Amino acid sequence: MKYHYVITVEVPELGFSTANDVLDVHPDFTRSEIYKHALNRCVQQMLDSADRRPTRITPITRFWTLEPESLVR
Repeated sequence: MKYHYVITVEVPELGFSTANDVLDVHPDFTRSEIYKHALNRCVQQMLDSADRRPTRITPITRFWTLEPESLVR
């Protein structure tokens, strides 16, 4: 089944970033595994575009949602 997520993360010294994606999720995946994937992707996106690396990377999740991609059941 496909799921869509949106996550907004703040990393002090770097700012905010929002990421979204549609994942084809295996039935054995957990919500927390998808959250960790989304968080890592969002933080990596910030680091890839940063001019400098902060001394400490402590992401703060400001928004997180995970919903089935299909609007029809």
